[in-house]
Amino acid sequence: MIETMRDLQTLKRGSEPQIAILIDPEKTDGLAERIKRAERIMNFGYILLGGSTGYGTLQFTRTFSQLRTLTERPIIYFPGSQTIYTLRPDAFLFLIVLNSQNPRFLIGQSRSALKKLELFGLQVRCIPVGYLICEPGGTVGQISEAELIQTDDYRNLMSYVRYCEIVGIPYLYLEAGSGAAESIPAETVRYLRARTDLYLIIGGGIRSISQIRALQKAGADLIVVGNAFETDQFIDDSDG
Repeated sequence: MIETMRDLQTLKRGSEPQIAILIDPEKTDGLAERIKRAERIMNFGYILLGGSTGYGTLQFTRTFSQLRTLTERPIIYFPGSQTIYTLRPDAFLFLIVLNSQNPRFLIGQSRSALKKLELFGLQVRCIPVGYLICEPGGTVGQISEAELIQTDDYRNLMSYVRYCEIVGIPYLYLEAGSGAAESIPAETVRYLRARTDLYLIIGGGIRSISQIRALQKAGADLIVVGNAFETDQFIDDSDG
């Protein structure tokens, strides 16, 4: 049974902030230590498991099982096209790459993943997300064949916001790309927040507590930290 989830906070088991760490199943060296550090510094609320490059079912399953032993944080699938899901996550991101020029990334990839979930009879809560890849885009922008959006092109950004509102997609994920030199600017988030009630997820290029706080203050609902977590280069520049 596939259930649509409208409120991500219902997954949380505690009072952790609206921060998620993105874990690539292929990059698990020192995972236990990195999880402990992230819990100490960020006190994150969710784990997104997946990535934009291919990875095998066995590796995915091993990483999923390892995470279940390391933390009680909810695990949300961040779908990859080649993975067969055999274990039940807490939720599943149903990603619609809004600015992809390839129909496979508009609906095909997520539809394929959902078919696999149903094949294994997994009961999953589905989170419908409009995924918008902004400059520089990185690997995900290349793989998704995205027509990248400039973060100060407010008219273009708002056209995607209105599209999500009209068709009933409650979540909008602005992605700068893994390891991007700069994250989505707080000014962009502030502009969008003043004009929409969509749940705003921000990822790519986030490396410090100060960036997280600036984005949260601007109105982001969920911050995703990926590359800085993988490389253990996240900076705790908080003042307590």
